[in-house]
Amino acid sequence: MGKVNNKKLKRRKRPTATNPLSVLNSIDDINDNVQEKIADALPLIEKLSSTDANERAWAAAGVANLIQNDEARKYLLKNNLLGKLMNGLTDPTNEVVIEAAGALRNLINVDNTICLELYNRNILGSITPLLPKINALISNTLIPIDNNDKDIKTKKFENKIAYDYSEQIINIIWTMSETSDKFTKDILSCNIVQFLMEFIKALDKLPFNLVNVAAQCLNTITEENEDVYKYFTETPDYINVLKTIASGQIPIANEWENNGILLKLLSSSILYNIRNIISFSMDELYSIIFNSISSCLDYKTSDSIKEMVALAEKMKIEDQKIVQKTKNLKNKELIDNEGKPTYERAKVLESHLTIIQLSLEILANVCSEDLNDGMNNEEIMDEGMEMDEQDEENAFLEEMDRINEMQNEDDINDNANDERSKYIINNGIIGKIITYCENFYEYNDNVKNYASSYVNNTNIIQLRSINALNNILMMMPKEWYVNNINDVKNMWGWLYGLAGKASGLLSANNEEKNSLNDIIESIVNTMWSIIRAVDSLNMNEIKIIPSEEQVSSLIATYNNVNITDDLRVRCVGVLGLFAKLQGNVSLNKVIGDFLINIPSNCKNMEIVCEALNGIYDAYGDKSYDYDGPVFVNGGYLSILKQSYPIVQRNTKSIDKRKKRELRDRADETLYNLRAFIQYKLNESRC
Repeated sequence: MGKVNNKKLKRRKRPTATNPLSVLNSIDDINDNVQEKIADALPLIEKLSSTDANERAWAAAGVANLIQNDEARKYLLKNNLLGKLMNGLTDPTNEVVIEAAGALRNLINVDNTICLELYNRNILGSITPLLPKINALISNTLIPIDNNDKDIKTKKFENKIAYDYSEQIINIIWTMSETSDKFTKDILSCNIVQFLMEFIKALDKLPFNLVNVAAQCLNTITEENEDVYKYFTETPDYINVLKTIASGQIPIANEWENNGILLKLLSSSILYNIRNIISFSMDELYSIIFNSISSCLDYKTSDSIKEMVALAEKMKIEDQKIVQKTKNLKNKELIDNEGKPTYERAKVLESHLTIIQLSLEILANVCSEDLNDGMNNEEIMDEGMEMDEQDEENAFLEEMDRINEMQNEDDINDNANDERSKYIINNGIIGKIITYCENFYEYNDNVKNYASSYVNNTNIIQLRSINALNNILMMMPKEWYVNNINDVKNMWGWLYGLAGKASGLLSANNEEKNSLNDIIESIVNTMWSIIRAVDSLNMNEIKIIPSEEQVSSLIATYNNVNITDDLRVRCVGVLGLFAKLQGNVSLNKVIGDFLINIPSNCKNMEIVCEALNGIYDAYGDKSYDYDGPVFVNGGYLSILKQSYPIVQRNTKSIDKRKKRELRDRADETLYNLRAFIQYKLNESRC
């Protein structure tokens, strides 16, 4: 069990040259006709090398659409698509560069392994000469003009070209930086920090979507990258600009409709990425970050979902009308709904969800940082070392003492001031997250067909919100648990109900099976975090007591053949903690009978280790009220003896070179199993 860390954050939308909400003219099932798509690709390949700039731009735009189809994409790649698109980046005509860059972005988003090939082909060499040109284009947009209608029209056209050109190239840099550490390191030598900061500094003079793309690119480049520090220390004004935006001092950066609030959020994230070199306190930084996150989490996705359902119905009607009008056309063509109010509003709603998703990712990461991370793993005893029985028993007891000491150290560390919990409480962030966790919605076919990416984003938001809640619960001080124990108990019951709701949807929904499995796994992980936190208080009066139904449900979930082993580990972890509860022998027997059979019957050593550690904790003292009637009378010691060679064999089968961490943990668990058997054997003789 652990905190969920999202680094590096994968928050790219599919930045396509086409509208992701547009649809193809479905006459004769053009979308499903692979051969026709390949036939469409033939002239595009040729026209990418045309002497006519308009044809080159048209071909690049067409490629951007076709690469969404697997067969068409493979065909295009076999015919040197990458080389032709990279040539397009150096085309003398700006419109060709714009379309070629858009096609490259689409290609990377469909298959990010393309990034390695692009890096090997020196895409940086194609991009670097464009940066000064972009500076010149953007500088020209900032020059005022006379109030002449002709000049205004020309200026608007030139500005649009400059904005589109800049956005597409920055998106390429952003996309490459997300997938290639080598590219990120190399691009720094091009003074990319200064280049991107100039867009952010001009936020009141440039389109917000362009400024936001620059901020997103800078946010990615600064993630876990100490090499960027010097660029900010050399120009402290960059930090001041970001702080001004992140703290909400720029009104337009607090708005939703133009996505200005995204810039505010990104600015706070960039500051967090470079926190080691900022001049102001961490307390002030946390205040800025959590206030920024909180303002984003005020957004009501329930209202957004209702609006999207209505928009999807309108989109269906609009497309039916267009198909009816064009059914007699000989040439099947793309029905582009770009610019239509219905589709534009749908895009706005989808962009809002990406902001929520990003805010939850940042929240989870900020809460995953351990302020007291000084504990190193102990070395495990050499496999060949021989010990006599008494030494093994003593070593086991010492190991238990060490674990208790570690727990006490955690208690001491827990009392240290952690500003994060203060701002989480003051901003009511837990309550806001819970609202997002509950957003289960069964979409109709209209929404799935016309806004599939929107549906996917709502699922991602739900998963991210649960992950963020888990990380928050793991870092909250013990005092908070004591003071809010009733709410904590209610939260555990609520999570159990939420898992049941997700399981119910899973059984009836094969389309979203993977996302629902991820959500259930995250819910159980959060349940585990709560139980572990409450257990560490060592206060019997505030324990969480499960019902027999809840225990049976967790066991049934474990035995479900359709779930992942990761989810099984979490189920075992929760049940292992419940096995320590005294006062209910019958419940302990249900859990004990389940745990004791795992080592002999399960080959997954992560699960086995978790089960055995639960057994060690639960049955480590014969004075416990359930030890005699359950462990002794149930013959658990004999079962453990029989399981030892099986656990040993499975442990030895783990390749140290490929799974070193798991092998180390399994070795330690195996050693403790032998010592525990000896310890319980000696205990029974007393």
